[in-house]
Amino acid sequence: MNVEISKAVLFQNDLDWLTRVIDWRLGAYFADNTNASAIPMPEPTAPSFTGSLLGEDQNSWPERLVLALVLAPHLAPHRLDPLLIQNATLGRKFTEFGGQTNRDGAFWPTVETASFLLSGDDLEARLRVMRLFSADGVLRRRCLVDFEEDPKRMSLGETPLRLGSETSRVVLGHHALELADFSGMPARKLSTPFKWDDLVLSDPVNEGVQEVLSWIKHHSVLLKEWGLEDRVAPGFKCLFYGPPGTGKSLTSALLGKATGLDVYRVDLSLVVSKWIGETEKNLARLFDEAERFGWLLFFDEADALFGKRSRTRSANDRYANQEVAYLLQRLEEFTGVAILASNLRGNIDDAFVRRFQSIVYFAPPGPQERLALWKRALAPPLPVSNEIDIDALASEYDVTGGNIVNIVRRSAISAVGKGGREITVEHLQNALTIELQREGRLG
Repeated sequence: MNVEISKAVLFQNDLDWLTRVIDWRLGAYFADNTNASAIPMPEPTAPSFTGSLLGEDQNSWPERLVLALVLAPHLAPHRLDPLLIQNATLGRKFTEFGGQTNRDGAFWPTVETASFLLSGDDLEARLRVMRLFSADGVLRRRCLVDFEEDPKRMSLGETPLRLGSETSRVVLGHHALELADFSGMPARKLSTPFKWDDLVLSDPVNEGVQEVLSWIKHHSVLLKEWGLEDRVAPGFKCLFYGPPGTGKSLTSALLGKATGLDVYRVDLSLVVSKWIGETEKNLARLFDEAERFGWLLFFDEADALFGKRSRTRSANDRYANQEVAYLLQRLEEFTGVAILASNLRGNIDDAFVRRFQSIVYFAPPGPQERLALWKRALAPPLPVSNEIDIDALASEYDVTGGNIVNIVRRSAISAVGKGGREITVEHLQNALTIELQREGRLG
């Protein structure tokens, strides 16, 4: 509780300072007073969140003000309400104030807003402000402010300002992984309530998975103490391939759970862009963040990104192949752990396959594995009829672990929906038929 109170005090000091700057700038603007040297400075004796991140040095006050501006929509959106004032002469908002409005009509700051507060209409000062948002500036270099360039925007000033991943991590007090949605990262957290005992793998698959696990746990010893650092490529890249439902995603989640690594499932819809160069930029950001925070990257249905290159017949083919070439280079340089999952090994470009340290085939479970999966799925406290022959289920039906989970879930829903007190042979048989039909294995 004390930590939260002190954090609130730090934020309060920043927001109070931001309010003083907004009031001063609006007063100067409407009084046609361009004396930028009179801008209020942060209180030197008042500890603040921006000061703790950027240092209390007075020279850092422009970056601190930008950071306070970025925090305001999340912590105190009403502080920005004065910037919603309309130009009565033109009947619209003041262009100088910048900003956008969200769905609730609240003000959302843009680069133009920061420029207005820091420079007014002083062109020389405005140019200095623009340099704050350069790629090598502290705000972007340290991921304090998220700065998404968009070729569809007409000007730099239109760019909305958002919390960077590092600021989000500190503000929310959460692990970096949980900030993916908040910071706009093209990936989502992959977690599981299951344990290793719930995973049923054949011996060859388990051996391949243990190799990945050993690298994650002992890579520092292998690289530094055993001298492999100068002999092998950085990081560890592996391919999990096999039919759906054989445990590729679950295994990846459990690898993270067993080693304390955060696992990101890469959202391909957010990575791939029709705009030239945007896909590469999204990938660069993804790999940079993963290296910074030590994430394990999981590319599900990896064929969409890592598929075979096509013959160049058009400009689209050329750009697509350029994306693959960039991804190949970035994956090879990646110092973390990346797992690609695909239904078929042959769908992955050979150039990527040659760079995998491990290739694991998740074969459909055999009778013994299916028996173990059925026993786990139908174990207490799930009420199951004694008439169900689990041995027969395992030997007669060629299904995966994912199929079995679906069948048991559907059986339980059917049983309870019809007022039953347990899952019967009829419930299981109906659910099994539906599952096989869904996969096209029954007419």
